Amino acid sequence: MNAEVFNECERQFIKVIKSTEKYFEDTLQVKIKPRKEGSLIDIFTIAINNPEIRASAIALITIFATKFFDAKF
Repeated sequence: MNAEVFNECERQFIKVIKSTEKYFEDTLQVKIKPRKEGSLIDIFTIAINNPEIRASAIALITIFATKFFDAKF
C-alpha cells in the first residue's frame, strides 16, 4: 500500500472523529496502535471524558465511521 495514501486516509478518519467534538462541547482523545508489530491494521481508541454524552458520542462516531468506510469514490 502507498504510505502517502495510507497516512492520508488515517488523517481524514481522525479528522472525522474529532469533528464530532463541536456537538458535545467536550474533547475526544484518539489513540492509535498497531494490531501487531508491523501490521497495517490499527486499533483506534477514543476516550470520551463526559459519561453523560458517551452513548450519544458513540452513536455519532459509529455513523460517521460507517459512512466513511462505505463511501464510493
